[in-house]
Amino acid sequence: MARKKDILFTTEISDSKSLSLLKRIAKKEGVSTDERLDVIQSILAFSPRDWSTDEELWMLYQVALNKTGDDYMPPTGKKPPS
Repeated sequence: MARKKDILFTTEISDSKSLSLLKRIAKKEGVSTDERLDVIQSILAFSPRDWSTDEELWMLYQVALNKTGDDYMPPTGKKPPS
């Protein structure tokens, strides 16, 4: 299947379900936590980038899980460079 590119991020989205869910998240439509995690897993599954140090992937992670604020840390315990 051809990859689609989301207009908000340069990260490629590999399947239409993830792209659709990401667009719903961006529009602030109701998306369950499990659906949000599916999007993140789909992106990380094909991306060789390290989300814990990649600012764009970290932003996507925060948006997808609806997490914001300086006190929220990724599971690695370190924030990406500013």
